[in-house]
Amino acid sequence: MPLVLCLVACGSDATRPVAPEGQVAAHVEAPVVLSAVALEVRGATALDFPGGTALVTPVTDGLRAVMLLDEPGPLDFFVTPAAEGLSPTAVVLDVADAARNVPGSLEAYRVVFR
Repeated sequence: MPLVLCLVACGSDATRPVAPEGQVAAHVEAPVVLSAVALEVRGATALDFPGGTALVTPVTDGLRAVMLLDEPGPLDFFVTPAAEGLSPTAVVLDVADAARNVPGSLEAYRVVFR
């Protein structure tokens, strides 16, 4: 059983998109399939979302974004750090699953930068 879990975990990172030069790749970890997410990214000046539509606005020290996936699934995106060597951080503000339901808690949702 541990081997199977390793293959699944290793495979998920291997299929994640690679960030273009000058950007950092990120994805939202979630216990369900997503259709949308709202988040705030600190330490970033731009956000690219190839999987759908992103509505982005600047806020103090970063960006606030609502991302709508073209098709429910993994939510991967790229950010441009505000300064070289700076690691962006993010907070999930809201999500919607594939059926467009909103969870009662956001505890199980987080943004991972790679």
